[in-house]
Amino acid sequence: MKIIQLFNSSLVSGPENLILRNLSASSWDWELWNLEETRRGEADSNPLALECRRLGIRYRGFSVSSRFDRQAIAKLRAALDEASPSLVHAHDVKASSYLNWSGYLGAPRVSTHHGIRGRPDFKTRLLEKYYRLWVLRNFDCVLSVSREDQGVLSRGLGSKARLLRNGIPFPSAEELRRFQEQREPLRSAWAARAKWGSRSLSKFWVGFVGRLSAEKNPFFALDIATQSDINLVFIGDGILRASLEEEIRVRGLGSRVACLGYEPGMNEKLSALDVVLSVSDAEGLPLNLLEAAGQSTPFLAKAVGGIPEISDTPALSETLLDANDLPLVFAARLSQWNKYSVRRQQLGAKLRERVVAEFSDVAWRAQLEAIYKELGVSVC
Repeated sequence: MKIIQLFNSSLVSGPENLILRNLSASSWDWELWNLEETRRGEADSNPLALECRRLGIRYRGFSVSSRFDRQAIAKLRAALDEASPSLVHAHDVKASSYLNWSGYLGAPRVSTHHGIRGRPDFKTRLLEKYYRLWVLRNFDCVLSVSREDQGVLSRGLGSKARLLRNGIPFPSAEELRRFQEQREPLRSAWAARAKWGSRSLSKFWVGFVGRLSAEKNPFFALDIATQSDINLVFIGDGILRASLEEEIRVRGLGSRVACLGYEPGMNEKLSALDVVLSVSDAEGLPLNLLEAAGQSTPFLAKAVGGIPEISDTPALSETLLDANDLPLVFAARLSQWNKYSVRRQQLGAKLRERVVAEFSDVAWRAQLEAIYKELGVSVC
């Protein structure tokens, strides 16, 4: 009863982490297949392949040399025919498009759309439009991670468009204490990598955790740092990293702003930060904010996509700002939280209470299992 989770990724970001963490904790018979774009490196250096190897997850890669690689599509079809899975679940645009183009109909097909808005360039947005109009209609079920995205998808897909909000495992109280004990050692290690002095350890630490790509808006975060006295660490990698590092140098912010790159196990290190910052122009329902909240680390975010669903109580409204607010408004909120640390800690505690109750991995797996069962596939 094999289930294939199909990706197109050279990174381990939100969607990949969601599947790796939630399904590796299950007894389901599944494996991960990945469309490996050769322009982004070989499998031996592909973070997703390496992470699957570390976790003992069965992994299979397919080399893809272009946006539409006929040879790769044919290889994917042949592999599906040979594997004869019970269900194929594709994630986002390219993986779902390749599954559709393969013409494989031997099992139910599910697609998860991890965020509709904010595609970074014209070609990708064009592919996205084609995908929504002509690809997703051929799937048996299409999942979205936020109510906003479900509303958009349901206009063309009707009842096929389903909501499955992200859910993750949260640390126990004992694990949380252990994470917090690593707060100072982690800051010391990060400060050393950033070549900051020891005086930086006592400052207010803000983390931008995620891909360094256009829709994530890292330069907006840099503008915030320019207008506030904070340590800002960019934790993640992406196409904008080199230009971001150059801008940090040009602005003379190297003593308190740094790009640290991909950080393995970052989901256990967020309590080392005072605040996690999210300034994306578009989002689905970001795991890094759920992870931060689960460690009682408050976030400050633009109210876009599914993010308001996390802070959907009056007591947590302070964690959100309008998408059109200027960097100075964000800087002022961070300054306020720096000054009133007790208030910030109270927000962190309320966020943890909220996400543990509403966004658990147990609830996510139960909902996905029910959806698969409706399609005639039992995971047990």
